[in-house]
Amino acid sequence: MKHYSFFLLTFVLAAVAVQAQQGDKTTFSINYQYALPMGAFKNNFVEGGSARGLQAELLYHIKPKWRIGGSLGWQDFYQKFPRQSFQLEDGSDLSAVRTNSIQTIPLMFKAQFSPLETSGKKLQPWLSAGAGVNMVQVQQMLGQFDNINDVNFGFAAQAGAGGKYMLNNRTALTAGAVYNYMPLNRNGISQVSHLGFQVGIRFTLRN
Repeated sequence: MKHYSFFLLTFVLAAVAVQAQQGDKTTFSINYQYALPMGAFKNNFVEGGSARGLQAELLYHIKPKWRIGGSLGWQDFYQKFPRQSFQLEDGSDLSAVRTNSIQTIPLMFKAQFSPLETSGKKLQPWLSAGAGVNMVQVQQMLGQFDNINDVNFGFAAQAGAGGKYMLNNRTALTAGAVYNYMPLNRNGISQVSHLGFQVGIRFTLRN
């Protein structure tokens, strides 16, 4: 399932990049993301952070300080727990190492506001918000046995803030933080919300 989600992300990003070449005043960003599980997600399923994350954005310049478009993300959470005993549905006991794995793939409509976009300054802050659909892949292994292996779709929303450093009029380095609100209510998991820290690069495809 992990390989499926990664290859799906790669395919969609390639398609987005090709389509973006046809746009006008379009920016394409690719970001590395480190994420921390929040709330019930951290308490019930995965405690540690995930260093396996990517996010891509395609934004259109509609006003001097405003851009709208979409984003596609991928985050892989994984944790292995010490061996313990589990009671199976048939009443028998199993002593096994439990492994929890979740991948989130949110596809969102986004808006971004850059108050200093037209100032000519190299360092420019931004604020963003988005909402869309989230594909969640959940797997739980008890030793070598699948206990949960499920794919679900749900709502996702995001709010973020950060800044970009203009290298030239077409390229910028970016950094920021985003909070991803992702309710789930499946397999005993109420949500997979997380806080992501991003660094990346942004390209202006056409002026």
